[in-house]
Amino acid sequence: MHSSTHHRLRPAVVTAATLGLLLPLAVAITAGAAPTTTSAAPTAVAADAGGAAPDAVDPRPRTIITQDGEIDDMDSMVRYLYYANEFDLEGIIYSSSMFHWRGEDPDAPADVNGVGQCGGGFSGARSCTEPFRWTGTAWLDEYLDSYEAIYPNLVKHADGYPTPDELRDLYLVGNVDYSSAMSKDTEGSDHIKDVLLDGDPRPIYVQTWGGLNTLARALKSIEEEYRSTPGWEQIYADITDKLVIYNILNQDNTLAGYIKPSWPDVKVIDNQSQFWSFAYQWARRVPAPYQYTLQAPYMQEHFLQGHGPLLEGYHTWGDGQAIDGELPGEDRWSPDRSVNPLAQFPASGRAQFDFISEGDSPAFLHLLDSNGLRAQEDPTWGGWGGRFAPNASGWLDTSDVNPYTNATDRSYPQTRWVEEIQNDFAARADWGVAESYEDANHAPQASVAEGLDHAVRAGQHLTLAGSATDPDGDTVDLAWWDYHEAGTYPGAALELTQDDGQVSFQIPTDAEPGQTIHLILEATDDGEPALTHYQRVVLNVTEPFTDVAPDNQFHLEISWLSANGISTGWDNGDGTRSYRPLDSINRDAMAAFLYRLAGSPTYVAPRTSEFTDVPVGSQFYKEIHWLASRGITTGWANGDGTYSYRPVTPIARDAMAAFLHRSAGSPAVELPATSPFADLDPGNQFYAEIVWMHTTGIATGWDGNDGRDYYRPLAPVARDAMAAFLHRATVKPV
Repeated sequence: MHSSTHHRLRPAVVTAATLGLLLPLAVAITAGAAPTTTSAAPTAVAADAGGAAPDAVDPRPRTIITQDGEIDDMDSMVRYLYYANEFDLEGIIYSSSMFHWRGEDPDAPADVNGVGQCGGGFSGARSCTEPFRWTGTAWLDEYLDSYEAIYPNLVKHADGYPTPDELRDLYLVGNVDYSSAMSKDTEGSDHIKDVLLDGDPRPIYVQTWGGLNTLARALKSIEEEYRSTPGWEQIYADITDKLVIYNILNQDNTLAGYIKPSWPDVKVIDNQSQFWSFAYQWARRVPAPYQYTLQAPYMQEHFLQGHGPLLEGYHTWGDGQAIDGELPGEDRWSPDRSVNPLAQFPASGRAQFDFISEGDSPAFLHLLDSNGLRAQEDPTWGGWGGRFAPNASGWLDTSDVNPYTNATDRSYPQTRWVEEIQNDFAARADWGVAESYEDANHAPQASVAEGLDHAVRAGQHLTLAGSATDPDGDTVDLAWWDYHEAGTYPGAALELTQDDGQVSFQIPTDAEPGQTIHLILEATDDGEPALTHYQRVVLNVTEPFTDVAPDNQFHLEISWLSANGISTGWDNGDGTRSYRPLDSINRDAMAAFLYRLAGSPTYVAPRTSEFTDVPVGSQFYKEIHWLASRGITTGWANGDGTYSYRPVTPIARDAMAAFLHRSAGSPAVELPATSPFADLDPGNQFYAEIVWMHTTGIATGWDGNDGRDYYRPLAPVARDAMAAFLHRATVKPV
């Protein structure tokens, strides 16, 4: 479906890694049937005791939507509600922008010499004390009422949809009285402030569909309250560690005027151009073969006709649905000019019921990692929300080569996915009116047998086996392609030999360590509409460890550890490195592994050590204290009120099980009547944790000569086995 020139958040802190370990670890455990507790988990922890473990986390991306009520915000909101099950939504906040404000604040900036001090950009200078294109707040209440009508059907097709009342509780009005208004606290800004200060270290993505002023007010309130306090440094680090802004255009001056100067470490995914291709300019940016999905016949069949009350509120060209507060010249809905001589539709060149705009939808489509593209891991990788290049404050939208013009095109990282995006939305539109699961289509699920991240070397030949299942029994077509722009290898795209999901290729002989190559497995069913799921394989070119041969039992897992920066091994002094796979892993190195596995989150270690045998400045001081701060370990009591960590003691297999279980959020464990291992007594202090390791497939133990399995709980963990444990616990089964 795509050419070979088609397309994770590793940079900074915006990774899937959070809370204790990393998010995929929690996903790996909860993706299958979750175990339930039938026997109380042990509460007394001795040798490698840890304190209270963190609660299991929601693996979905955590987000807040801010919007200004423009027509494209309305249409983006309709689409979002059909995808609401895919997100851990923390708020829907009404903000102003340079294009929309309420104009009811008597303290707003007054006109100067008759010239208004608000607006700017496309709208020109306007009075701050008069409403400007104010569409009101009732429209979203009406959308939520319509969502309530289709909610009983949606939940038949997917888990996770919030109830209508849960969404109503999250809908708050922020700073809306004039453009860039941030002088006063509001319900919306207070709510964002509370989320930023809630102690949850997971990334919080604030989507700014309008102005950034309500977010700016929340940050300003935090700064005013805490900047002069002893805890400010940690508060600043915590917030900048987790806050990510997905910015659509610059719709007021608060990003440049306040947020960047005062919070320079906040990361911004800045979409300044690509969004237009899914907005008002789509007709001249979307490649012609994909435009049919935005034109009236498709829109009417899949959305506008017979798809329930929520889509009845979806706006299209010339549909007759007037919007309160808009200017006569902004009228895109009047079907002719007898009603409004300034109406845009008749001269727009668009057909009645053509798509108008969803310029803000890329903000949440970027987070939609359920499609398998993993774009949330790194904005440079690209996905349904566009592709971005690093800049001083985060990332800025960038270009891909458009195969239809053979030119670099800043729209193409977005438009290359339009057909799949629209078909996927069309299926969900069907969900809203389909009263049974069998009455609608559902996406296939692609998988790659060898996993998704690989350390490779120049000249290496590889074969990957892709496959897919379909919940509706549809036939699924599989195709691989090299998303060349997403990788950093500068040479030509790989030549792929593929058949029935299997693909073979050679890593270019001139590929250098540190470069990456991205391969996409695309699985498309033959349902109506045709739906696509992906898997992205990232090939990290790296120097191999000299002591880990390709036929090593755990070569794949050790390579994965290296490719993800979890282990660097030892420098051999000649430009090569070794891993020492049969050495035992010490407790200090274990802390470092888990810290890096979590994405090396920002953490300010205490100035005084909590452990008598871990002096300030020791090699893994920060990592060990980070482990303790997450409740994964407390070490040993010395009997005099102090604790020791025993950093150079090899970690035993039972304690390792406890570390991993707590890192995964201490999920509930169904304890069997009989121990799965002959050398594991149910009275063992880590019995539940080792059972968890067994039931999740992380540890299989050894086959004994007596036909029974053995775990060897007190044996030290070898470095090669540790790589296998971390890989199995982290790589999400698909």
